[in-house]
Amino acid sequence: MALKIARSRTPPAGPLVKLPGRPGGAAHAVLFGKMIRKGNAVKIALVPNDDGYGPSALGFYVAKALLKQGVSLVIVNESALTLNASFYKDEINNGKVTLQPTFGGIRLRKTAEGVDIPASLRDIRSYPTRSAEYVVPEDVDAVVDIGTPPAARATRRAGKPALTIFDHSWGKTYEMLLEEFTSGVRGSTTSALPIVKTPADYEVAKAVNQLKEDESKAQAVFLFPEFIAPRPYREHWKSLRVRIKPIGGVFGRPTVSRKKARGRMGIPEGAPARSVYILGGGTPVWDAKLSEIIQQLKEKSLPYNVVVFDRNAKPNEYVRVGDNVFKGGVIDGATVQGLLPGIDLVITRAGGGIVNDAIACRVPFVCVEEPNHLQVEMIRQNCEKERLTRTIRIGDFRDCAIGEIIEKELGNQTGNRRIRKVMQGIRNGMEEAVAAAIIQLHHSPLICDYGREV
Repeated sequence: MALKIARSRTPPAGPLVKLPGRPGGAAHAVLFGKMIRKGNAVKIALVPNDDGYGPSALGFYVAKALLKQGVSLVIVNESALTLNASFYKDEINNGKVTLQPTFGGIRLRKTAEGVDIPASLRDIRSYPTRSAEYVVPEDVDAVVDIGTPPAARATRRAGKPALTIFDHSWGKTYEMLLEEFTSGVRGSTTSALPIVKTPADYEVAKAVNQLKEDESKAQAVFLFPEFIAPRPYREHWKSLRVRIKPIGGVFGRPTVSRKKARGRMGIPEGAPARSVYILGGGTPVWDAKLSEIIQQLKEKSLPYNVVVFDRNAKPNEYVRVGDNVFKGGVIDGATVQGLLPGIDLVITRAGGGIVNDAIACRVPFVCVEEPNHLQVEMIRQNCEKERLTRTIRIGDFRDCAIGEIIEKELGNQTGNRRIRKVMQGIRNGMEEAVAAAIIQLHHSPLICDYGREV
């Protein structure tokens, strides 16, 4: 896919590629572009961060687009190793993809209530050491991280092109967490002792500064629209003087029929026509609630199907656990987008990955509040503002019978049609354009100026 190189009146903040002769500079970019054109083997490291499944899911779409261009990949991620093995099962078998289980240095600590702020701040104190020790695969030609700042730092140190794709910023996130903590907003915690002794805690501040410095090493950052990447994060990236490339839409699109998607979830012929998918993502925040939902529904005769995502299930194993209640996890070779064409409504939390997937597949979704996760709450509020979702109050989700919630939200057909109509105005399949930009490093400038879309 060809890129339209647009020029803005205001020059971008800082050079995208260095001058010829410097590590990671224009000479390297030209060489990389020539390798693609001549059909030589090109290998890229794709580095999703380790905080849940969402980053690996977002990386999956770009990976598939790069594979179509003949690029081979190294997927560098520790926490979602099983998930990535399922995503790339065929490509691993044919040697196009290899997995490298390296921890990316960042993982929020979470409880059933949301982010454990004190424990997360305690953990991040060791980030500068982990960042300094982090290395990228030696045999790759470029590195694309999905929110893994030490990868950008290590890549530039190795003299190779470094790009970032993300829906927020770790430097800004931890800055906000520290602000919340020092202002007395503690939230739920598993820590027995106070972690930050003073607002000027040196080790935490040092770690936050290192996160920002590492993020600034990216030569460009692809950012999702504001309903997924809220404004404070966009302003943060601009303050780092990193060239920003708005993605201008979402990744993925429906690729399977409704019948096939229902079959993947174990929904048999003759089952109710409508289906609801309940998804808590790849974190433990919803684990206890999902078990409770199954217990509430499994003995009931439902006029609709309920599919509950189980992050611990084996790939492809969707089982019937009630009259019209099914449970399962990931499927080989696809994200949740391989299931959503068989779904009429998603009940979820406002993580960037599932918001992307629901919009890409034009499936209405409603979001449960998550008061102790600021980023997730900003996404939920932005989506609600854009009329892309409705909100289930956290108290109702905890206290009300799930059947009542489902019937109310599934029965709101007018509202669901309205959400679907808004979704149809958002471009999907944008990973193809992002992949094209990644492999066309021989162009200068590499990415269009800020404010223009791919």
